[in-house]
Amino acid sequence: MVAQKKAQDMIDRSYFGHVNPDGDGINILIHEAGYKLVDGFISGRSANYFESIGAGYSGGVAGIKALILDKETNPPGHRNHLLGIDSFWSNCADIGIGYATGGGDYGTYMVIIIAKHDF
Repeated sequence: MVAQKKAQDMIDRSYFGHVNPDGDGINILIHEAGYKLVDGFISGRSANYFESIGAGYSGGVAGIKALILDKETNPPGHRNHLLGIDSFWSNCADIGIGYATGGGDYGTYMVIIIAKHDF
């Protein structure tokens, strides 16, 4: 639910980023949706430990492939996050994927959240 809302929000408010125009990152957004995160994860409203985003993809499969390949990023943070390569993310099993079309600068927006309750 949070991933879909975030993808649509990027279209509705014409931005592309891990932090929304209100200054909120995904940590605070999933916490407000019911995830119990330790205080250190939500003390900074703009924190993001659980979200990968992309835009301008021809479809959901193309977006996931592009984020996993992570060609434009060094080190490959999206790849590590999505595949659970790092020990931090290897414990995360809750996945939310949002994909929205129809506006903004890129036309399509994808949000992938991989987290876990009671972190």
